[in-house]
Amino acid sequence: MEPSWEEFVSSHAQAVMNAALRVVGNISDAEDVAQNVFIEIFRNGNIVELEDQPALLCTIATRRALDLLRRRKLPHELNGYELDLCEHEPCDYAIAAELEERLGEGLGRLPPREAEVFCLTFFEGYSNAEIAKSLNISPGAVAKSLCIARSRLSKFFGNVKTEPKP
Repeated sequence: MEPSWEEFVSSHAQAVMNAALRVVGNISDAEDVAQNVFIEIFRNGNIVELEDQPALLCTIATRRALDLLRRRKLPHELNGYELDLCEHEPCDYAIAAELEERLGEGLGRLPPREAEVFCLTFFEGYSNAEIAKSLNISPGAVAKSLCIARSRLSKFFGNVKTEPKP
């Protein structure tokens, strides 16, 4: 039985929103991305195909969020990963904010496939097999894209070193 549009949106809105938020870093941009994802699905009329594929919905949200980063080509903070106040020094916040900013900028510079695979792996926690299925590629291609993405991000970050606390 095909779900109603309202049922479909209410059952998947949070996952789509979370996927977008992890990439773009702020709620208003994530809401725009989520809205665009649902408009795209509505226009394509593929609710039935997507109802039981949450990984594919997150893939679509991740793609649209990465598209937003590429259009802006500006670094964005990835808010939501706040540091615990009682265990960190003020400089830790500055370092974390800079790293989040650089990650957002680096993701915007990656080729689409590599950025998608990286985000789906590290932000969504999907396995190579799940990503391969949602992107319609082989698990080996996922592993290769992830390796290349990590290598390019590593070069983008340079030699960022953090010293352990005594």
